[in-house]
Amino acid sequence: MPITVEEYYALPEREDVIVELHLGCLVELARPKVWNVNVQDRVASLLKQRSGAGWKILVEMPFRALPEYDLRAADIGVLAMDRWRQVGDGDILGAPEIVIEILSPENTPTEIVQKMALCFSAGTDQFVVVDRQRGAVRVSHKPSATEYTGDDEIPFPLLNTSLRVSEIFAG
Repeated sequence: MPITVEEYYALPEREDVIVELHLGCLVELARPKVWNVNVQDRVASLLKQRSGAGWKILVEMPFRALPEYDLRAADIGVLAMDRWRQVGDGDILGAPEIVIEILSPENTPTEIVQKMALCFSAGTDQFVVVDRQRGAVRVSHKPSATEYTGDDEIPFPLLNTSLRVSEIFAG
């Protein structure tokens, strides 16, 4: 029997793992490694500096892609400020406009593809995957994707800005 978001909130918190609700099922996730946290912080900081006041950019942005049975977090989420103001003390309903995922060894290709499909179905405009092992950033727009490497510039049209791949992997 699927678990609802309300039932999820009633569960005791755990310190050893992150627990998300995926399509009504509890899923244990490993805590992020230092490299991932550094990249999250760097990319979020760069986007905040360049995006303007119309956007809320958060590391580990929680969202409910499926209102009753799903609660997970984007490594970095970008949400229009008018949507952010509507959240109050509740949850973000739907997915952020931009979702950025930093791959870790625990991520499987299937998991990333499923999360991307879920996010696109819930309103995401741009889904970005940072792949440290390949030194590449893959940017997907429904229904196409482009891979950026080296010193390529990654456009973020909603934010009217861009980042260079080399900025993401600096440090």
